[in-house]
Amino acid sequence: AAYADLYAGARLAIDAADPGVRVIVGGLTRPTEFLPAMLAARPGLAGHIDGVGVHPYGGPTVVAAKVQADRAMLSSLGLATVPLYATELGWTTSPPGALDYVPAATRPRYIHRTLDELSGRECGLAAAVLYTWYSPEQNPADSQQWYGINAPSGAPTADTAAFAGGLRGAGTARAPSR
Repeated sequence: AAYADLYAGARLAIDAADPGVRVIVGGLTRPTEFLPAMLAARPGLAGHIDGVGVHPYGGPTVVAAKVQADRAMLSSLGLATVPLYATELGWTTSPPGALDYVPAATRPRYIHRTLDELSGRECGLAAAVLYTWYSPEQNPADSQQWYGINAPSGAPTADTAAFAGGLRGAGTARAPSR
């Protein structure tokens, strides 16, 4: 309910400043629980959501399954044409055993497979953003320092090549019609 009020207030301010801007619900980790509760608290928001940002972490098929579940949830709420934005997804390469850990040699395949899975499904995904482009890779015990897909030196990596290849392949994906 508090977020619903925050979103409604932000929406009013954004519309007043620039009525053409799309306003999306911020990156949700459990959208199938959160969004129905948000709309139950403020049902009038249903017609004022331009998109929903989600953070679907997991392996490639898990990410795609989460996005499909999110699409089904939006449809059940009468928001079938509202686009989804995967505003954060990715895998750390250190330390082994950390949440969302994959070996560095595996991550390029995960990136490409995930983008391929997402583009091959009718889930109305408007964009996918990896977390994160750069991370310092200094402390091997801090998993947050190992999500970056570009080397700290700025040199291209297998991860950036996989991301570029996945984007090219995903170019044919379509969002639901509005």
